[in-house]
Amino acid sequence: MSSRSALAPADSRKPRRLQGLSLQIRRSDPPGTLRAPTVVGLGLLLNLATTSVLSAQPAWRVDPVSSMNTPRGGQTSTLLADGRVLVTGGATRSEAYLDPTASAEIFDPATGRWTVVSPMSLPRRFHSATRLVDGRVLVVGGSNDGIHAATEIFDPIAGTWSTGPDLPEGIGTQASLLPSGEVLVLGFPSTCRIVPSTSSVVTGPPMLRDRPAPGVALLRDGRTLVVGDDAESVPSAEVFNGTS
Repeated sequence: MSSRSALAPADSRKPRRLQGLSLQIRRSDPPGTLRAPTVVGLGLLLNLATTSVLSAQPAWRVDPVSSMNTPRGGQTSTLLADGRVLVTGGATRSEAYLDPTASAEIFDPATGRWTVVSPMSLPRRFHSATRLVDGRVLVVGGSNDGIHAATEIFDPIAGTWSTGPDLPEGIGTQASLLPSGEVLVLGFPSTCRIVPSTSSVVTGPPMLRDRPAPGVALLRDGRTLVVGDDAESVPSAEVFNGTS
């Protein structure tokens, strides 16, 4: 995060945004109800048949979209260059996030429909998916029994996956695109950078603290802010100064 119903046409309605998707909201729509199975969520198995968007009044309204083909928790959702959204992996059972899947599907906001695409080579949950400068999507980390060292790259034009470079052991909890086009990948506390143009991996300096699943944000000056999920429950943050 199947029922299939198209999104309303654009006409004079104002678009609202939800995780990068532009959704059209009918002003007469009543608040939605919870149904199964799921639409896109981050780290949670959401039993929603409709997405919710925040209106200008600060109230939630809904606009129906079709549900995903597979229930998921701990999956990724990545906005593609053409406006579609790639969703990969996740656990298919909410109990302790069991049964990770390798499946993937794409949401098209123009039609409100999901299309199943080729699966990844490995089942993954709590992994990371980063859109590269050339529009492809790099998937790293995630787990089945342990953190995967293997990476893979999705080509949204061809609809196919290719093998990426292997990561050092224990790295792959989070990833962030750098201004150089390289991808910073975090472990706990090890780090590395993936160079997509050469399909190579460069070992980086370790973080100052162990962070199994931190929050990551690219700052305007090219530095990377890493916050939270400290292994010792310390409310700490740190900044990666490298821009390449």
